[in-house]
Amino acid sequence: MLITYHGSTCRVEQPLAGVCRPNLDFRVGGYLTNLKEQASRWALRTADIRHETNVWLNVYSIDFYNVVSTGRISC
Repeated sequence: MLITYHGSTCRVEQPLAGVCRPNLDFRVGGYLTNLKEQASRWALRTADIRHETNVWLNVYSIDFYNVVSTGRISC
């Protein structure tokens, strides 16, 4: 099981790459990290840039055995 984090100004229950920002350095998608502190800093930075008060640390667990057996990722 891999735990990943996404820092944001909104709650993201299930990340969907197709509805994220379109012009990232690796095309459409969003950023995940296995570093909790990095995601926390990103959420605070994003909130500061957007002048927002909501800060979320979204946490996901990915079961690689399930990915291999089904070919699908579910968080």
